[in-house]
Amino acid sequence: MPRVQGGADRWTNVVTACRACNQRKGGRRPEETRDMQLLYVPYAPCLWEHFLLSSRDILADQMEFLAARLPSHSRSRSRLTH
Repeated sequence: MPRVQGGADRWTNVVTACRACNQRKGGRRPEETRDMQLLYVPYAPCLWEHFLLSSRDILADQMEFLAARLPSHSRSRSRLTH
C-alpha cells in the first residue's frame, strides 16, 4: 500500500520503478492499475544484502566475502554470480 494511502515505511512495502512508470502509477497500488504488476514481492533484505545495496565502494575481495554470506533465495546472489 503506498505511503500516500497510509502504507508503512518499511522494506516489505517498497516498490521501485522507473520515473515514467512511477509517475503513471501515482499513489495507486499496483492492483489498482490495469497494466502494472509486481515482478517481485517486496522483502526485507538480510544484513549482507542491505550492506551490498547501500554501499557503492565495495572492493572485489569484500564482494566475494559478502556474496558468500547471502541466503540462497537472495536475488542479489544471482546477480553477483552471473
